[in-house]
Amino acid sequence: MAVLPFKSLGAGAGEDFAGPGMADALITKLSNVKNFNVLPTSAVLKYAGPESDPLAAGRALGVDSVLDGRMQRAGERIRVTVQLLRTGDGAPLWAGQFDENFTNVFAVQDSISDQLTRALTLRLSGEERGQLQKHYTENADAYQAYLKGRYFWNKRTTEGFKKGIENFRQAIAQDPNYALAYAGLADCYARLNERGLPPAQDTAPRAKAAVAKALALDDSLAEAHATLGFIKFRFDWDFPGAGREYERAIRLNPNYAIAHQWYAFYLLAMDRQPEALEQLERARELDPVSLNVGSGLGSYFYFTRQYDRAVELLQKTVEMEPGFAEAHWTLGLAYEQKGLSRQAADEFKKVQDLSVNGGGDGATLGHLYAVTGKTTEARKSIAGLRELSKRRYVSPYEVAVIYAGLGEKEQSLAWLEKAYDERSVRPVWLKFDPRLDGLRADSRFTDLMRRIFHA
Repeated sequence: MAVLPFKSLGAGAGEDFAGPGMADALITKLSNVKNFNVLPTSAVLKYAGPESDPLAAGRALGVDSVLDGRMQRAGERIRVTVQLLRTGDGAPLWAGQFDENFTNVFAVQDSISDQLTRALTLRLSGEERGQLQKHYTENADAYQAYLKGRYFWNKRTTEGFKKGIENFRQAIAQDPNYALAYAGLADCYARLNERGLPPAQDTAPRAKAAVAKALALDDSLAEAHATLGFIKFRFDWDFPGAGREYERAIRLNPNYAIAHQWYAFYLLAMDRQPEALEQLERARELDPVSLNVGSGLGSYFYFTRQYDRAVELLQKTVEMEPGFAEAHWTLGLAYEQKGLSRQAADEFKKVQDLSVNGGGDGATLGHLYAVTGKTTEARKSIAGLRELSKRRYVSPYEVAVIYAGLGEKEQSLAWLEKAYDERSVRPVWLKFDPRLDGLRADSRFTDLMRRIFHA
């Protein structure tokens, strides 16, 4: 089923988060019920707005049913009306109306989740029923700040992560024991480094502190265990520890698509390719319209040298959302490996056009210039990256791949060492990136791999 963003009637300025926030809260509760799949918030955000048609949304999402809701606030009172519709014929399966004080919005969520599971005649375990009734805070202001944080987190953009941090901090200021808010804060800090912002030395300690606090408050949070796995894998290179955290997250919430996706790339780095693909396919089952999952599958096929499959999948992803830079980037990489230089350049230039920080992605285009004999342009790309590094963080890995394309092993290995020192080498990329294939026979590269993977 899909829980669509609630329509917030008469919402004031700056309250666009309220409807998606209510949906996100219910999705979090219902995803703990193992009898059925609830699509994640990222899959339904595009259907926010008063003009969205719930049945059309349900058909596009490929679900059996949709939960459609409306919220109306009058002073300190809130009225919520909801209906569960069968996607195929629009038949109502259940409906309810709830009136509460605005400060008791938790009671509304409890009532909806409880009555909905009863209407679906689901037999819940005691643990599942406890999860449905669980509150992580009783502070309404903290809760509103948390909803805003998750609203911005789900945008999966640099600005979204920054605003998420701001709102999660506000939630924690209101309730210092709010475990979910600490988990959200850790999520944002962990992903900021992926966006080419602060180096890992700046963001990783903050992410670690936040996730440690979340788990100290509630060790049963699947989201926090998944994020801890991400940190251990991406920043600490603690591969046994990362595997344990990912597995714990999936045991706690088998419906958490992000955990399956992150676990897949851990498995790939551990040379467990069939299992990695299984995890990515499971993530796609749970979140079939996710751009991140689609792009992740494309990356898997790129890393495993299945370039035709990568291109096919990534083309579909960019058709779904032409503004999704990550898919254009990986599609360009796959085109390059297929020898389609013009198409690769077109994709890399689209990434530059879509860049919001003015940096674009000079490394991929620079490497393409290098391997197609445009040496002058490749060196200009290196100079551009070094100039950009004066304004924002640039991973030395980006410079290393251009030097690799130029065949300058000494420079490439030197920049890879810098990336190693700064913890900005992604284990999967170092192990499988085709652009580094010319270095793999070098003993210095082998030694670098040994230090990262402790082999």
